[in-house]
Amino acid sequence: MQGIRVNFEDSHFLDHSLGFCAVYDGHLGDEAAAFCAERLHLHVAAAGPVSSASLLAAFASCDQELRSSLPEGSEAGSTATFASVQEDSASGSLKVLVASSGDSRAVLWRKASDTIEATRDHRPSDPAERKRIEAAGGTVSDEFEPPRVDGQLACSRAFGAFKFKQGKGSPGEQKVSSVPEVYEWIAQKGDWLILACDGVWDTFTSERVVSEVCKASDASDLGDTLAKTLQLCIDKEADDNLTLLAIELGVAPEEARSVTLSPGNFLKTRDKEVLDQYTSFCLRFGFSLEKEMKPKCPPAAALSPVEPVPGPRFSSLPAPAAEEVSRPAPRLSLLAVPGATSAVEEAPSPTGSVTFAADTKSADPGDFQPLVIVGPSGVGKGTLIARLMAAFPGRFGFSVSHTTRKPRPGEVDGESYHFVELESMKKEVEVPGQFIEF
Repeated sequence: MQGIRVNFEDSHFLDHSLGFCAVYDGHLGDEAAAFCAERLHLHVAAAGPVSSASLLAAFASCDQELRSSLPEGSEAGSTATFASVQEDSASGSLKVLVASSGDSRAVLWRKASDTIEATRDHRPSDPAERKRIEAAGGTVSDEFEPPRVDGQLACSRAFGAFKFKQGKGSPGEQKVSSVPEVYEWIAQKGDWLILACDGVWDTFTSERVVSEVCKASDASDLGDTLAKTLQLCIDKEADDNLTLLAIELGVAPEEARSVTLSPGNFLKTRDKEVLDQYTSFCLRFGFSLEKEMKPKCPPAAALSPVEPVPGPRFSSLPAPAAEEVSRPAPRLSLLAVPGATSAVEEAPSPTGSVTFAADTKSADPGDFQPLVIVGPSGVGKGTLIARLMAAFPGRFGFSVSHTTRKPRPGEVDGESYHFVELESMKKEVEVPGQFIEF
């Protein structure tokens, strides 16, 4: 939905056969967003099986190609939130990988538990983003709302925006970075994946959008539901372009995709510039728009299908070359150590709580590979994690809380360790699934 903006700078991509979908929110022109909608999925495919490493590589190569494809002097840029959904044939669950650069958020609604996972918005006000911006020689202007990079850009990660990428450091060290954060979620059939640009998220919370889209769509057409949700954003005085994409996971898509366009208040508009904007927006999505006059009838908006204008703008570019994606070796191993045995015994303590005893025989502590312990939140003195670490001193290189959101250092009884998110830790373990988990 164009909303009240003079120009429409959003783009999106959806391909059920690939299991890919994405939204792009452009700024200072629509060229970067249009480029990403035509090219990023090709870079993802060229990077091989979808993984965190391949998504990082695809974003990097796509941004490099964009630099050489934009007109000289162009300041256009775009956020990018790209999702891949693949079925795990062994478990029947769905693996959702999301790479996000900017403030176009992705939300996963788990229907059975009525819980939400969401990506992090990359904005200059975020402490980690501000630190990178200032380290690169930039400033964050707090007098603006929202705060802006060098007083200009309201998102701190984006494709393009190359005027903010002139530093000597790596792409991840620039004032504005295209390097995405990658999320790996496990979903079930019937869960919902929502991608939207910030025009939606600045108006409604993730919970509100889930309520309007996922919980209200059982008996209604999804397209109508999305249109009504965007109209609610307009009614709440949203002042941005609006793009909202929603997918019920595991549900077979329609055999033929269709495009429905509503001309809004076209018939009530008299201003030529606004009418030109209406016409341009309709042509973009493959419709001509005219006011149709019939005898003894009120005027009607007449839509006729035509070739989209502009059509694909970057189709002449060659297909991205297949990339060799380096995947780092796992840093942690749960392989058995020869000559060493360990056991955990549960015994009632005088207070009725659980105690642990360890039996580690004939092994130098240095022979043990670091182990991973996974548990509930609350890892202070006296908790399960603390007692297990005490029972096996020096054996655990990391502790993982189910609710930990970011890596952070910690300490239990003077012993240093690190919290990391469970899904991130699984990527580092040599033998997937082998965890001490409770």
